Amino acid sequence: MKKIHIILAAMIAALLLCGCNGENKKEEDTTKEVDWRNTIEYEGAFFVNEKKRLLYALDKGSITLWDNAGDGTALQTISYDTSVSDAIERIEKEDFNGDGNRDIRIIYSESEKGTRYNLFLWSQKTGMFAECGIYNTITDPVYNEKKGTVSGVWDMGVFGKVEKVFTFNANCGLDEKSVKLFEPAKVAQGIADDTVGGTVKKAEGKKTVNEIECKVFVAKDAGKNLAYLAYTPDSEWYIDVGCIGLYRRIEDTEGTATLGKYLGDARTAVALAETVFEKSAQVTGTSVGLMDDVTAQVFFIVLDDGEETAVARDERASWYLYDGEFYIRVNSSTGDRIGDDLYEFELPSALYD
Repeated sequence: MKKIHIILAAMIAALLLCGCNGENKKEEDTTKEVDWRNTIEYEGAFFVNEKKRLLYALDKGSITLWDNAGDGTALQTISYDTSVSDAIERIEKEDFNGDGNRDIRIIYSESEKGTRYNLFLWSQKTGMFAECGIYNTITDPVYNEKKGTVSGVWDMGVFGKVEKVFTFNANCGLDEKSVKLFEPAKVAQGIADDTVGGTVKKAEGKKTVNEIECKVFVAKDAGKNLAYLAYTPDSEWYIDVGCIGLYRRIEDTEGTATLGKYLGDARTAVALAETVFEKSAQVTGTSVGLMDDVTAQVFFIVLDDGEETAVARDERASWYLYDGEFYIRVNSSTGDRIGDDLYEFELPSALYD
């Protein structure tokens, strides 16, 4: 009988022990940490490199990223602009600058002229993506893996086509390496055809125009120089009509090259004449001499009705308008007369009499 009691007691103790273990196991299950990946909504994941894996969620105008090895706090949210409705569906995750890390590229715009992209480069310094500033200005960018460059061609309308080559810098930006204008002689001839006529030929040497060193063509007709055409490497064009030493911009007006504004003091002189006479004006020549014993430059101007006048500026920055007999001092912006004095302009030859 005593043995039976001992066996029953052992069985009861075993049952109690099992019950306790079951309660502990149940308590451990309810307190187990929840994986944060199951608490966020994300579309997928990709490896930036062998060590860094990111999760991503896509939305119109933004991409949210999480570090798979992180604590669930979003690594960053990338904002982007696009005019393409399905741009996010064509997101690219490739190495676009050759540093061994995957980057993110999203279409910025699409047209008959080509495609442009938003580019976000992985930065080893920050451990995040940084927007590559001017990349979305490049149409159909071409990456040269061997040279580590990206290039594109710009259609400049009447100013031809320009190829620009860039290198990626340490700040996830682009530095311009070179620029090339295709067929500059053909562009120059087109501009001459629209403006002064004649046949263009390459001029010797270079000319600094608007503080930029330019290459130059000359438009000729029957042996006479009609104009100089100067252009910058990225195809900004200037014209010196009559080869008088004064340049003005060439504008693209609905596919036609037209004469734009003069540069420097000539621009102010023409604007002053047009304000006073309410007619369009053009400079036909210039000369340096004396105005009231002060060195001055005079601009000889013809109005669109054929009437001629002149505007002068002295080294004190005073402006003068020719009234048909004398020069009067005026406000360069309004043309209002300043004072009652009359002035005479002495031509250079008079300085040596």
